[in-house]
Order: sequence, then C-alpha cells, then structure tokens
Amino acid sequence: MTDFIPGDSYRIDVVGADSTLMIDSWTSQVKANVVNRDGVVQVDTTFGKLYGPMIGNIEDDEGGILLNSNSKQVHMDLVGNVKDESGNVVLNSSTGLLSGNLQGSIVDQAGDMVYDAQTSTLTVDRIVGDFYGNLYGEVNLVGTIEGAFIGNLQGNTTGTHSGPVIGNLTGDVSGSITNENGTVLDGGSGVLYGSLAGNIVRPDTLDSVLNWHDLHKHYNLKCGIEHPDTNSTILFVNDNEQQTHIRAGVHYFDGTPVVALTPWTDTDKPSVIAEFYGNVIGGIVDTDKTPILTVNDGQIQLCGGATGEINIGKDATETLEIYSDNISFKMQSNPVNTSNLGQINMFAFNGDEENKLPLNPGDHMMVITSHAWDGEAYKIGGGMGFYANTEIEPDPDLEIYPTDFAITLSDGRNLPSAFWDNPTGLNFNGAGILSAPVLKPKGHTTADLTDIIPEEGMIIYNKSSKTFQGWNGTSWVTLG
Repeated sequence: MTDFIPGDSYRIDVVGADSTLMIDSWTSQVKANVVNRDGVVQVDTTFGKLYGPMIGNIEDDEGGILLNSNSKQVHMDLVGNVKDESGNVVLNSSTGLLSGNLQGSIVDQAGDMVYDAQTSTLTVDRIVGDFYGNLYGEVNLVGTIEGAFIGNLQGNTTGTHSGPVIGNLTGDVSGSITNENGTVLDGGSGVLYGSLAGNIVRPDTLDSVLNWHDLHKHYNLKCGIEHPDTNSTILFVNDNEQQTHIRAGVHYFDGTPVVALTPWTDTDKPSVIAEFYGNVIGGIVDTDKTPILTVNDGQIQLCGGATGEINIGKDATETLEIYSDNISFKMQSNPVNTSNLGQINMFAFNGDEENKLPLNPGDHMMVITSHAWDGEAYKIGGGMGFYANTEIEPDPDLEIYPTDFAITLSDGRNLPSAFWDNPTGLNFNGAGILSAPVLKPKGHTTADLTDIIPEEGMIIYNKSSKTFQGWNGTSWVTLG
C-alpha cells in the first residue's frame, strides 16, 4: 500500500463494488449515477438523462450561457421531443407541432426577437404548416387559406377562393365566381347567373342606373334599352321628360297589338308610320294640354285646340261620311263682328289644297244632294246648292264672285239636270231673278184673302174669280 504524504498531490480513481469506474481522475469525469437522499436517481449516466430539478445556469465549453435560469431563456438547439411531467409530448420534433403552453419570448439564432411575450407579438417572415387560432394585424399570405376569414384583406390574391365572403369586396376579380349550385359570374363571358341584390352604377360618374326605391317598393331604372339583335335603341332617356321616348309597339296582355309601328326597310319613310288597334276612352289634348276631343256625359265634343280651328281631312280630296238621325249646328252670331256671323263657310277650288286652280263657269261651289233607299240601293232624288255663274266673268280685283243658287229634283223618270243647265229646276241669280220652267201658285179664295197681310208687289191666284191678282198697295187688282 502506498504511503500518503501530507501536502502532496495524488490522482485517485473511484470504482464501485462491481469494479465499475465511478470517478475517472485522468478525464476528471464522474461516470456514476447521482441519487437524492431518498435513493431516487437524479442523473442517469447510462442513458444520459436528467431527472431532477436544476438550479442555476447551463454554460457551454467556452463559458457561454445556454440556459439562463434568471431570464428563463434557452440559447441552444433542441433535438428530440419534449414531454411534460405526465409523459405527454408537448413539442414534437418530427411534425414541429407545439401542443403545450409556452411561457416567455422566443428569439432566433441571431438573437432577434421572434415572439415577444410582453406585447404578445409574433414577428416572422412566414408561417409554414397549419395555423389554429386568431390572426391580428397585417399578414402576407402565400398558399392556400382554408376556413372562415373574418377581417379586412388588403392586397392582391391569386388562386381559387372557396367559401362565403362576408363583408365588402373592393377591387378587381379575375376569373369566375361559383357557389354550391354552379357558376354565379362567368369570368370569360361576363354573364351573371342568379339574382343581384343592390344598385348598379355608371362606370364613369358612379351615378345609380338601377336602384331600389324603398318608399315605392320598386326599382328605378335610369338608362336606355337596346334591341339585342340590331343594337338599335328602343327606350331613349334624354335630358328631360319631353325628349324621352320609346320606339316600340304596344301590345295587350294577351299579345293583341294596340299600337304597331310600320316596318321601315327601304330608304323612303312609309306614309303610314303606325297603326292603332285599341280603344280610346276619355279626352285627347294637344301638346299644350288644350282639349281637342272631350267626352262629357256621353257626348263627344271635337274642340278647336289652342287655335280654335277644327280641320277634318288633309287636302280636301277625302270623302267624309256622317251617320246620324239628327244634326244640329250651334253658332254664335255677331253681325257687328264681320268675322263671326254665325255662318257655315264653303271654300271651293279646282286642283288640290297644295295646288289650287280657279273655278270654271257652272262648277259647283256647295251642293247638298238627297238619296233614297229603294230596298236595293241608294238612288238620287234631288239636290240644291250654289254654282259658279255661267254668264258673268269674275273680276279679279274684287273680293266677290258671281254665283247662282238652284234647286233640282228628279221626276222619277229622269235624273236631276246640272244646276247651270237645268230646264226643270228652280234658279236664282246674283241679280235676284228667279226662273222656273212652270210657276204654279197654290191659290186662295176671295174669303182667304182676309187672312193675308198684303204687301205691295204680292201676286196670288184667286180660285174664286179664276184670275191672277196683285196687290198694288191699296187693293187686289186682276192682272192681264
């Protein structure tokens, strides 16, 4: 046995009962397990595991702090899983999932703060993997987002969005929009399938084109409408109501046409531009809202409008037929005003309204003829009227025209002759001369003469004396 000299230095190895080296003096290492006073293993040198609590820092070979007990910060890489006291894995090194609670801040290898526990702020370039929880602040998203997103999303998004969008979407959408029933908006054709709730605005002024009127409970449309085939405008919405108009036909609910526009295929505008098939109930007014046609208590009144004139026909070549059992003329007569004498004026001319020609002698100026129905057809019975005098030439410097009046009747065998060549008719000329083929006074008896109030120049036939008599201003005298 070696003697130990006090004050000298010695290297002593410690071995156990099984000759296992416990303390190696040559390597200055303790190679035995460490147990507490109760015999519980705290440090297992065989498997390299630490089971007991540790107080103090852990340093590397160069004296750098790897685990700071005061700040509770770890400055080293961790290889393997981390388990809690129950043996459950709280940090899985294979999947990179942290299932336990993390207290304190996290810094990267450069010492920059990644997670600040004081402000609860995570500062990273990207998050790889699944994320569970709430995100606050600005996030640069690259990849696929699954689940519900609540908040404001700013910036460009590329890819497919599946799921509802709750909130406002501002910006351009490239591609189609679909739902569980199919395509809603086709990005290629621009066709919208389904319902649109909300307003439509103009792209230049952002003025509303289609908007919901909540008070009237209907949509207001502020735009024109074009035909889909010809692209011609059907509804014109101009600066004011007077200039706004519709260019289309009008049909009844069952498709029956009410107003039909005449097709225009050639260069010449059709003379009849539209046809009206419906019924008019009520009055008609002009552009100044002055009545033209009114209906009062079942009576139809044709008014003169703003000018007070009523024109029937266009160029005086039309035929006007009136079906009535009674015709009444009510006229205001005012002899003082020569322009209003309560008269019916007839204006006769040759040619047409746009190219008037003078009358010829014997031309009719105003004629009223009478026809009778004999069971098969209407046949002429006679007529009366005015005609141009055949002997006097009109003076162009005077406002008068030489005129005769005549009455002509049919005797049942011959037609009434022309007024200017009428051997059987009654004629008056402008000089007041009456001519007739035969003059037959009805006659009076001498007793009847007392009922006559005579005037100078009267002529009668006295049936009692079988003579013609005339009143000379004093008495009846026999003529001839």
